[in-house]
Amino acid sequence: ASLPGMSEDEKKQLLSFVVVGGGPTGVEFSGELFDFLSSDLQKFYPDLLPFVSTTLIQAGPAILPVFSEGMRQQALDTLRSYGTRVLLQTRVKEVGEKEIVCAQKNPEGGGDPVPVTVPYGLCVWAAGNAPHQVTRKFIERYQPWNRNGRLMIDGWLRVLGLPPDAGVFGIGDCAGGESGALPQTAQVAAQQGAYLARLINRNHKAQSTSLSGAYGPAVSQNIRERAEEGDVLAKAVLGLSRPLVRPFQFLSLGILAYTGSGSALAEVELTMEPEGQKQGSQLVVAKSGGWAGFLLWRSVYITKQVALRNRVLVLFDWIQAKAFGRDISAV
Repeated sequence: ASLPGMSEDEKKQLLSFVVVGGGPTGVEFSGELFDFLSSDLQKFYPDLLPFVSTTLIQAGPAILPVFSEGMRQQALDTLRSYGTRVLLQTRVKEVGEKEIVCAQKNPEGGGDPVPVTVPYGLCVWAAGNAPHQVTRKFIERYQPWNRNGRLMIDGWLRVLGLPPDAGVFGIGDCAGGESGALPQTAQVAAQQGAYLARLINRNHKAQSTSLSGAYGPAVSQNIRERAEEGDVLAKAVLGLSRPLVRPFQFLSLGILAYTGSGSALAEVELTMEPEGQKQGSQLVVAKSGGWAGFLLWRSVYITKQVALRNRVLVLFDWIQAKAFGRDISAV
């Protein structure tokens, strides 16, 4: 866009940035893009700033659906205050060479969707991906009843449709519980990976021992009756029939999202969600936005680095960008 001979229309088209997806990834990219445009672009290319436009397209009725209603509205107000155009209840139908064709819900309610065309120079897709071909073929062969595009797993992360001792597990975005899917975040995948690693390293079996199979139906019924009467030995035998390994439980530690200009949203909570259940016990510890949320977001980010060297490098990059701006020599 800075090349000589460019018309104003060409500059507007090239400097039209569109982000598809209003989840944490899309909102954080929009925030970082605003920082880049308002600081570095304004410093090096001030003449191009009037031609810049940013648009965020979200298929749902609100951005950041994983946050509470108040935090979602705060994020929406923040993005719009930066000049970002936010299109809600708008689905992308086609991505062309220079424009995106969308269908927006009729604001009057009912009727056909309203067609919307958004020109762009750069489009960032943050609305999720289709299932991998391997996952899709596996579902077609072993889970023909499955229609949600994710592998169905039980509480021990074993893929359904195969024998329990087949040793096939599903974790991360490709898998979901029978009653509901967990959030598609790194937090979930990391906890599932750690749980599965412990399961394999300790050579645990994730199935229950069968009382009827061990003692027969008549004896097992007698054991249950004696246990109900208070027989200590019968209770001990019943205890042996419980699962050898507890099913996976997701411990939600909260959600964070950067919204730009040194502002972020943070909802710190403690939630225990057993695999396959939609609701778990939740304790909301804190909700914060603005600078407080930004400091919490940065603190969590730096503590999640796996090595001291990485923490030092990240801190140095932050200080360097704050003091001297980003290095855009390769852009």
